[in-house]
Amino acid sequence: MLDKYNKDTYFFVDEYGMMLAQNPSWEPNGDFGKDNSIGRTFQSYIAYRDKSFINAIKTCFKVQEDEKGVYLQAYRHPTFIDIEYNDMSRDHIVTALLSLKHANEDIALKMYSKLLRWKISDRYTFTFDLWLWMKGISGNKLAMISWYWVSIPVMLLSVLLNKIIQLLAWPKFNEVSHEDYHRIYGKNKDVPEYYKKLRKYRYPTYALHLQCWKNYVTKPSIGRWLMKQVLKLDVGKYNYLLRMLTNMKVKKEDIYSWQMMSGNRWSTRTDLTNDRGLGIIDDPDDKLLVANNVEIQMIRNIYKTQINL
Repeated sequence: MLDKYNKDTYFFVDEYGMMLAQNPSWEPNGDFGKDNSIGRTFQSYIAYRDKSFINAIKTCFKVQEDEKGVYLQAYRHPTFIDIEYNDMSRDHIVTALLSLKHANEDIALKMYSKLLRWKISDRYTFTFDLWLWMKGISGNKLAMISWYWVSIPVMLLSVLLNKIIQLLAWPKFNEVSHEDYHRIYGKNKDVPEYYKKLRKYRYPTYALHLQCWKNYVTKPSIGRWLMKQVLKLDVGKYNYLLRMLTNMKVKKEDIYSWQMMSGNRWSTRTDLTNDRGLGIIDDPDDKLLVANNVEIQMIRNIYKTQINL
């Protein structure tokens, strides 16, 4: 259930229409995750198909002009517009573009693709493959083909590296179920230095997560199929979202019994490569989870489109 006016839930909508997050322990939590609000608001659109979330994401972009001409400047949250130091990231550019693609905002997508510059912010720039993907999903067929040619070999090497590191760290880098992760590791886990060093070299799950989404929204093609086969090698057994984005089967009981977790579950792993506060949200009074169960509703909606694949 979506309740935009309930500010007491774990996920809640702010006055700008962006989805933010409470601290499960009810302690002060800074700006409630404004830094990651575009990704969370994108997930909210997938969960509830409410167009107001797309409109909210659009307010994170401002048309500006300088001596080089008109361009589009991106920010992590509407309240960050015109701040002195802008650290808008590539990840949130991706999720903003994914939002437009999913909402069939083709005209807006082409405009963003045309007006976004190579330099994203004071901290980040586009990468060549991301630039190709953006141009590709906005209608440039040559750019789309080129994205596959560039990305598939890199992704294959990244997956192979992950497999090697997994062997070196066996069994600590083997995923466990959500319940076992919560029980064994919890939010506070003591990770030996050896494993901390190894996990630094592993292709991060948040990047794999975005690759799955990026491939998912492209048109059917040989390149799309090949990329999907590579991604399948590394999505894991318990990341139900990534399994569905790569058309792998999941069990209905797993989807409908899954409990919402802190730490943006689908962009990390349930093993010791995770360095976030990942855990099942403890909510004995149902105050936090009475509404706005974004991640639960999102995977259920995607599951409904994946049945019998």
